[in-house]
Amino acid sequence: MGGILAFVGILTLLGAGCQRTTGSTDATESQDNIPKIEVAATVFPVYDMVRNVGKEHVQTHLILSPGVSPHIFEPTPSILKKLANTKLVFAIGVGLDNWVDDIVKSGSGAKKITLERNITLHEEEEHEEEEEEASEDEHGEFNPHYWLSPANAIAMVQSIEEELSALDPTNATAYKQNAQNYIAELRAKDTQWKTSITSLDNKNIVTFHDAFGYFAEHFGLSVLATFEEFPGKEPTPQYLARLQEDVKEHNVKTMYLEPQLAVGAIKSFAKDQNVELGILDPLGGVDGRNSYIELIDYNVQTIVSTNK
Repeated sequence: MGGILAFVGILTLLGAGCQRTTGSTDATESQDNIPKIEVAATVFPVYDMVRNVGKEHVQTHLILSPGVSPHIFEPTPSILKKLANTKLVFAIGVGLDNWVDDIVKSGSGAKKITLERNITLHEEEEHEEEEEEASEDEHGEFNPHYWLSPANAIAMVQSIEEELSALDPTNATAYKQNAQNYIAELRAKDTQWKTSITSLDNKNIVTFHDAFGYFAEHFGLSVLATFEEFPGKEPTPQYLARLQEDVKEHNVKTMYLEPQLAVGAIKSFAKDQNVELGILDPLGGVDGRNSYIELIDYNVQTIVSTNK
């Protein structure tokens, strides 16, 4: 008996260590103490979808800690070690989280699953500096922020359910039911969100970078402009001059920051243009945005309250 208790204690300590290293995890043992199937997700919105489908049958690890941008993240050896037993790694793909390839190649034998299938991707907008910046542009041909459309989230949940069911056929019925319940919740919330957005007279927004195109399309908004042409690269004076003209022409009252990216330059620009600053969050995983639904709800309510 003592040996069994010691074994369970070791599992508990390992789970706690994984939570500290890789961000939020659903690491509780199932009621019958049968070890769960271990999977991972690169970013918080995907992590939340996976845990809603897998529930008690799956231990889900979050790789990218909340508050860190996927554009600048590099996995550490400690993260690779803690994810050694994962069977699947769910990723966005489309150039956003290519660093997950290091985890897949680390010897765990995990299978990388990108979730863009059954989703119509947006082509990246062309910029005047595109040719000279092309070697540094992380995204490539398509915009990777497709999860910010609730319609796309539903397609992602369906893909997650299919992959978990294929990996663990014994619990396929549970995964399917969990996915159906979660999709019903997403659809109900989406009706509320669209009603809130419809009430806006001004549906033009200026965002920090090109993360909110899918979100805007879904909700009937228009991304008038972005502050950064490329993530992590400050805009040129010529680009800022054109942005200033757009802000004045369309009577923009608020520009939106992102909590994961440095924002010093946009603060100076907004002050010079007498424009307020709000925060739109593409990733969440923090208080008040600790689920995908809370994340979208936060962004909708932010736009409704600041874009009147």
